[in-house]
Amino acid sequence: MPRRTLVPTDIAASNRTVVPGCTPHATRRRPLARRPFRAWRRLLAFVGALVLIPALATSPARAANYEVLCTGYDGCVAAGYPDHGYKQARSSMYWNMFSGHNCTNYAAYKVVRDGGPATRPWSGGGNATYWGTSVPQLVDQAPGVGAIAWWLGGAGGMGSAGHVAYVEKVVSNDEVIISEDNWSGDFHWKRIKRASSVWPSGFIHFTADAAGNPTGALTGATSPVRGQIRVTGWAVDPDSAGAPLGIRVVVGAPAGGAGVIADEISVAATPSANGAQGSPTNPASPSGIPAGDDATGAISATVDFDVTVDTQTGGKLPVYVYAQNVTGTPGRAVLLGSRTVTVTKPLAIKAGTVALAGKARVGAKVKAAAADWPEGVALDYQWWREGTPIKGATTRKYLAQPADKGKRLSVVVVASRPGYRTATKKSAATAAIVPGKLASAAPRIKGAATRGARLTVKTGAWTPGVTFKYQWYRSGKEITGATKATYKVTKRDRGAKIAVRVAGKKTGYATVKVMSKAKRVANS
Repeated sequence: MPRRTLVPTDIAASNRTVVPGCTPHATRRRPLARRPFRAWRRLLAFVGALVLIPALATSPARAANYEVLCTGYDGCVAAGYPDHGYKQARSSMYWNMFSGHNCTNYAAYKVVRDGGPATRPWSGGGNATYWGTSVPQLVDQAPGVGAIAWWLGGAGGMGSAGHVAYVEKVVSNDEVIISEDNWSGDFHWKRIKRASSVWPSGFIHFTADAAGNPTGALTGATSPVRGQIRVTGWAVDPDSAGAPLGIRVVVGAPAGGAGVIADEISVAATPSANGAQGSPTNPASPSGIPAGDDATGAISATVDFDVTVDTQTGGKLPVYVYAQNVTGTPGRAVLLGSRTVTVTKPLAIKAGTVALAGKARVGAKVKAAAADWPEGVALDYQWWREGTPIKGATTRKYLAQPADKGKRLSVVVVASRPGYRTATKKSAATAAIVPGKLASAAPRIKGAATRGARLTVKTGAWTPGVTFKYQWYRSGKEITGATKATYKVTKRDRGAKIAVRVAGKKTGYATVKVMSKAKRVANS
């Protein structure tokens, strides 16, 4: 395996210029005890390198190649530049790269989080220098949001292991903003220009849709009251300016992971151009992104979110915040950041009772009567149909539907109050819902009862949504084929009594049949 390039990276706040580099991927190495001479020789070379680096990195011209926007996970987050949750995730290895501060592990983490391949899409070396040469079909000179900026070993002042970073914003084809982590160094956001000597060797596009992904930052996570976590920040979907943006807050573990104790999606307010990134109304956004610009350089606006979720428990709880991609547009949900919040255990609510009243039949209202609940609690309702929640049935009253026929209904009441665990109570079930009763009216026959005349039935007022069937009668006997709303009097009807029966039908209701009064046809 190639030797690690243990070289400090990038430009520190003091403008000291150093040579960036990155670590190889993780492989097994023989113990030093089995090769003492080589081990000592490498150790001495490494110590010598550390001594020489400050002397080699003194050129003030190098400082103009970068603009360091922030340094460190916490420092960047505090300045409005997200670490995308890597601070918490850095102990894991992605694509079999060394964990921790490492450009390749961070870049692989971002590719995976953006929906790219979960495993390294090539075999062989994992050093940053090999990334572009291993997947040349994915490399070009066109920067794009979500692409991986790639430096060949030795290019742009990099070490022999090369370097990789994540493209956060494309200011123009000649200027990008990147985020990166560094072997034996720290996490940064930077601005790089093509005119500098450190422009990437190329851009690797592992995820075709990354340019449409939302971006933003988690700027705060606190516990204002017992059993609650409040998160604040900003977000924008670059290809959906003006559309409401969903913010997903997951407590206990990342979305979809084991140990999740709360998972809620809130729709943030519709973005406003006055809240654009970098504007005075959003001072926490990255200073490197001009007001009114989104992550692709198009005019857009951000959403400032402020979301509170109930945890139902206490302790040191990890919270993960995601910006949901706007439905119907390119891209996918993106992790804005994660924090660990100390939450005080919530108090308990003493549950009251809930009983049902009303007729158990289709078309009738069933009411939930809650009693003996503590003052100050909010009550929410969810109606159930034999073990299955009924979508949209969340009020105190419920109108039994045709789908309920033959089933039993119940309701679950959930009591909530800030600083308290929710309390639930389920009612006893109703009897099986019986078919509903249709409102009906006696039909009337309009028209002259003379030979050749056309008679028409008027059904009157029935329950809305009813469909009708008709049957005409001559002196009490069915007239074959006379099953429409109109009937033409014939020669055979002279002197007979003509009537019509109307049958009203509706799903979930009992069919009702009503006969009209008869009309006698003249003998002439």
